[in-house]
Amino acid sequence: MLKDDKNRVFSEKVSYLLIDLTKFAARKQFEKLADDQQKWCYAIKNMWRLDASDIPEKYDVFHELYEDCLKTEK
Repeated sequence: MLKDDKNRVFSEKVSYLLIDLTKFAARKQFEKLADDQQKWCYAIKNMWRLDASDIPEKYDVFHELYEDCLKTEK
């Protein structure tokens, strides 16, 4: 949560979630990851080297992410 210098909650409407992907080291194939959290971490960390064929067809949201990343790359 967003807090002021006296550690009081400044706003309950705004919060941040920090994910340290340097500590995420999944060495499995995408479809063999245990849960959605691992799939998201894997996709975000490895998007630069993934190919569309690396993501199984049933994961539409990850294909959308991949396509959006291609658009911003150009």
